[in-house]
Amino acid sequence: MERSEHRLSEAGSPGLHAGEEVVTVYSKPGCSGCEEVKSKLRNAQIPFEEKDGLSPSLLAELRCAGKVYDICDLVLPIVQVDSKFFLYDELDSLFRELGFE
Repeated sequence: MERSEHRLSEAGSPGLHAGEEVVTVYSKPGCSGCEEVKSKLRNAQIPFEEKDGLSPSLLAELRCAGKVYDICDLVLPIVQVDSKFFLYDELDSLFRELGFE
């Protein structure tokens, strides 16, 4: 899986402050929704780190955050901004916050 690791640029975007937040996209190969999210972030010049969305450690983190309780609840992509997770059904509100139409 491709791995891109970046920090936010000085330009940033609405709701994100340069150098403070780290954006992580949890995805899997062949996931069209994952590719769409990564494309939106790239087009907005929001750097991100890509991680394996099928990792057991991700499920453990999401359980601790109270986001999911079982692997059956997991729908990719998932975006993490610092310690806050945005599940698939929460991505529209995240993108609105970031200034996407």
